[in-house]
Amino acid sequence: MKRYLYVGGNFNARLGDKGIRIIDKEKGEKRGSKDKANNKEGKISWKIIEEMGWEISNGNKEGNEEREWTYVGARGESIIDYGIVNEGVWEEKESYKVGESVE
Repeated sequence: MKRYLYVGGNFNARLGDKGIRIIDKEKGEKRGSKDKANNKEGKISWKIIEEMGWEISNGNKEGNEEREWTYVGARGESIIDYGIVNEGVWEEKESYKVGESVE
């Protein structure tokens, strides 16, 4: 029986290029992240993600290849919102898109 886990939201975690999968191993090409910064919350989050064997959908699925900004405001731009999935969801979902919301 497959199990599915999807966790999404604002983690205030800046991961930089952590969690980016290699597209073409022969060419060594990687998808990028517009946000190159890392922070304490990002280090903690990444440790948990790795230990659990989860994946980050941002930047790794069709529709969000460049790991788009998830926060744009007076303080600048960042990627602090993530979709984190287990293997079951990773295999089933082909695309991931960051939507726009004005609050």
